[in-house]
Amino acid sequence: DLERFIDRTKRRVDDGDISVDQGLNLIGQKHAADVQEFIADGVAPANAAVTIERKGSSTPLIDTGQLRQSIDYELRDD
Repeated sequence: DLERFIDRTKRRVDDGDISVDQGLNLIGQKHAADVQEFIADGVAPANAAVTIERKGSSTPLIDTGQLRQSIDYELRDD
């Protein structure tokens, strides 16, 4: 899960194995991948019958896959 991944990544930073920026990038990549997987696995509520008929799929939030593939992360200095 993401919390354990963050804890392991923080330990790697503390141990000097990776830099803070590398750690943040790893966490961003993991979180983006988790969101993409969540969408691919199907999100409640299910599509209505008319939607399934129109798009040919019962998986919510997936039509062309463009939304799922657009999930990304960005490191910012705010």
